[in-house]
Amino acid sequence: MTPEITPPRDPGAVATTKLLAPTSLERLSINVSGQDWLPIPNLDHASEPELAAVEEYLDKQFPREADAFIYTGRNSFELVSRSEALLFKTERALEWEGKRRALLSGSAKSTDTSLDNCVVFAGAASRSLGNGIADRLGISRGDILFGQFANGESRIQVGQSVRDRDVFIVQSIANPVNDSLVELGLTADALKRASARSITAVVPYFGYSRQDRKGGVRGPISARWVADLYETSGIDRVVTIDIHAEQIEGFFKGAMDNLAGFPLMVHHICKKYGSGKITVVSPDAGGMQRAVNASHLLARHLTMVSASGEPVLDTPIRVEGMYKRRDKPNEIAESRLIGDGESVRDATCILVDDMVDTGGSAIKAAESLREYGAKNVVICATHALFSKRCVDLFRNTKTATGQRVVDEVLVTDTLPLRRGRGDLITVVSVETLLAEAIKRICRGDAASLRELAGFCGQFDQ
Repeated sequence: MTPEITPPRDPGAVATTKLLAPTSLERLSINVSGQDWLPIPNLDHASEPELAAVEEYLDKQFPREADAFIYTGRNSFELVSRSEALLFKTERALEWEGKRRALLSGSAKSTDTSLDNCVVFAGAASRSLGNGIADRLGISRGDILFGQFANGESRIQVGQSVRDRDVFIVQSIANPVNDSLVELGLTADALKRASARSITAVVPYFGYSRQDRKGGVRGPISARWVADLYETSGIDRVVTIDIHAEQIEGFFKGAMDNLAGFPLMVHHICKKYGSGKITVVSPDAGGMQRAVNASHLLARHLTMVSASGEPVLDTPIRVEGMYKRRDKPNEIAESRLIGDGESVRDATCILVDDMVDTGGSAIKAAESLREYGAKNVVICATHALFSKRCVDLFRNTKTATGQRVVDEVLVTDTLPLRRGRGDLITVVSVETLLAEAIKRICRGDAASLRELAGFCGQFDQ
């Protein structure tokens, strides 16, 4: 007997199943490979709560008094006795919790022999992040010296042999931007001349990504020039997070992996704001797809973490967009909500963007959402550029009643952050995400966006 699996219409929902014949269900096995409704394509990489939720849905569709489904690997489920299923799930949950805590504490070291040939070099702009990734993977930190000559030129010196090694350079294009960019290029050139087998640039924040087209009649396409610089320097592959314009991937002849940072923030959002009405908002038309993806992730997580397997919210997570007009770079002339604002009223608005620079766009959008009656405004941005007095702007801009316009700013550590941010700024780390990406590249696994997004959802930040 084979069950029929029907994918749901809503991407955030879970599929239903029905029997084709009323025969016995003893030791029934179901394989769900290729179903686009799964949390991630390969459930072997799924979190324990995701597996438990899918098992629960199958139990509801195949109601049996003394039997329950358990996941047996390779996207397959098997029907066993309830006592056997309870014991299996308890052991799995305990094992999963131990691994999760070890990874979050940084005490877990990799013993994977496929990583033996890998070396991680931490750039001057991402030294803490790069060293943390190497320690998490349990592989050697690259010995490299960064300095300057008397006239300000960058000086790079690799202090170890990298002949026939797979090397990873972790370097965000952080302020000072041009120095960081030159250091990355010179490091890659030094490693290439030292006979490294492959060079992967892990660039958490891809500088110049906003200049993906001509800014004027006689302006450069700066992002294309940067891509050419990377390839000329000997970089074989680039790994980045939430690049501003995805079409930049087409500027590279080699491989490029654009990972997602928002899944790292999902647990925090659901834990803090999941009990009320949530609306995801894009600050401009170009970010609508990012907002839609964010809404699906939030809906899926709320479904998976609930005890009953049903969504916590009575209403679906809505997505709204805003109209934004600039007169000049870094200055917003107008920002307003598109629509009647009904889904914003009394809601926690999650304003999703790839970066926060001066904060002007975010403040204008937040003020507009407050005018429509938003209960809370939370800014989620992967890259915290925080130029000028951005943090002070978030902290001091208030409504007519004296309430802060922005309740919380949720960012990652793709860029080094200054101390003294206060309780307004919450930072989640991309260390786990990038470590997993490097591990998959070394193993030859697919470092796909969907699978890594599912992987990151396993961890409480």
